[in-house]
Amino acid sequence: ALPISNKGLLTPTLVVGVGRTGIRSLERIRRKLTHRFGESSSWPAVRLLAVDTDADVLRDLAKTEPVGSELADQLLVCKFRKPSQYFKTWESLTHLSKWLNPNSLFQITATGTTNGHRPLGRLALIENYRRILSRLRSELEMLAAPMSIERSEEHTSELQSPCNLVCRLLLEKK
Repeated sequence: ALPISNKGLLTPTLVVGVGRTGIRSLERIRRKLTHRFGESSSWPAVRLLAVDTDADVLRDLAKTEPVGSELADQLLVCKFRKPSQYFKTWESLTHLSKWLNPNSLFQITATGTTNGHRPLGRLALIENYRRILSRLRSELEMLAAPMSIERSEEHTSELQSPCNLVCRLLLEKK
């Protein structure tokens, strides 16, 4: 383990934004980190992961607010099966039928998005849990790399209370 200096080490942090609102928050955090510490290569101990069913979510958000191009590399798109495939096996999906009305499946668009229908967002998370878990593990491995921690300490040494960095960045005025 690396010795932690008293300079104010940026604690390894993975911030996950789920859905359009979560991705908006990630983008706001990314902009504030970039403004405060420079490009993301200066703060490798902070990783951002966006999760959505809509591959075009970043393009749509860019119509109303600035979105960094690097967020596209941090987007994990969760796809659905076709609604008919759920209906064929509905009897065996008792774990879904307890909280998902089968009529909700008709809300899945032709492009495979939820149209903001939250139960479908939950279904997307369940359907893609293996991919999500694999990506989370990968992101955490990158965060735990000694080089990431050392590099973040070099560039963020003025921090005095790193444990609340994300909350502080969100609460700062624009």
